[in-house]
Amino acid sequence: MEIASGQKIELRITFIAGYACWGLYDNFVGFVPCEAWSDERPIPDSAIPRTGQQLPVRIVKVLTLNDEIPEWATFGGKFKTSFTAAVQGVKVDANKEMQNHRST
Repeated sequence: MEIASGQKIELRITFIAGYACWGLYDNFVGFVPCEAWSDERPIPDSAIPRTGQQLPVRIVKVLTLNDEIPEWATFGGKFKTSFTAAVQGVKVDANKEMQNHRST
């Protein structure tokens, strides 16, 4: 199975940190930063993903071997992140998404 930017999928959430969540789609690991959980600010509690939840997302960017992936996007190397995503309907800028965070 292949994935593509713009594709709408159901991401099964497997891990949540304060700034993002990660989940599985087929054999791919997706990363959803907290800004992409909701357009509302502050992010409402109802928009915070839960472990095990099937989260409807849109793939924003498929990551390649040539992409420089920040350590925070892999949770310090814990995940081999395959793509970034946003909850369906949330507006994000694919070019800025990976630049907005700093290593923690």
